[in-house]
Amino acid sequence: MRFRLGTTLLLVLACCAAHAASALVLPMPTKLGHIGAFTYDADGQRNGEARLSLKRTAGGDVLLQVDIRLDSGARTRLQARMEPIHHGRDLRVVTERSASHNAEGTPVSSMTIDHRAGVATCTDATQHTASIRLPRPDRVLNVPLNLFLQPLADGAEQQADFQTLACGKDIRLVDTQARVTTRIPAGDGHPALVRVRCRFQLGALLSALAGPFLPKLVFWFDAGGSGGWVAHHAPLYSNGPSVLVLRRSLRPSQLRAPLLRADGRTD
Repeated sequence: MRFRLGTTLLLVLACCAAHAASALVLPMPTKLGHIGAFTYDADGQRNGEARLSLKRTAGGDVLLQVDIRLDSGARTRLQARMEPIHHGRDLRVVTERSASHNAEGTPVSSMTIDHRAGVATCTDATQHTASIRLPRPDRVLNVPLNLFLQPLADGAEQQADFQTLACGKDIRLVDTQARVTTRIPAGDGHPALVRVRCRFQLGALLSALAGPFLPKLVFWFDAGGSGGWVAHHAPLYSNGPSVLVLRRSLRPSQLRAPLLRADGRTD
């Protein structure tokens, strides 16, 4: 009887341990380091700075950190810790975090996704916290999209499907699909670019009703030599202002696409 109970317990633990991991595979970045960027508002005017950093931890994991600070004082920090898999060729996300403050320095939202524990947590401006269990398989991803979407820019994949953790009045997971929308030839002092658009999949009726009010997520990648992240457009935080974050070496006009409408959204 003891043997059976012990065997059953080991099987349960093995099952749970195997489940407690992200199902998404991200490519290992070709190089680590820091990228400086500027932020731009709906009129294309510079309104802040950003810094994207990729580095190795003492334990051998890869840490992505993105710091965005507007001139108004509003700021957001995003972090993702990823472990090497497939003999170091790829990465799997272990944890994701974000913390945002308004122009007065007051915390307005924070988020944690623990893929090993299988739990995601959101905290709002009133410090109310809500949690949700991650599904099986776990395809939730919020932070390292610059790495996850790289195969689209490279032409290795036609589309990428994942889920986004949405923090607001209700915490929920939203099906999301990413596709290449535009390939921009090199010119005007910029490399060839690839534009990738992420769309929330809410069904035909909800998409028609809520589509105009949903935030838009757009990424640009270098389609030439480096093949890396160039820019992205996204809300600074939940229900916050939308900003364009762009490498310092480029200008918004070089992206050759409608960036922001007067309401702060993209096409």
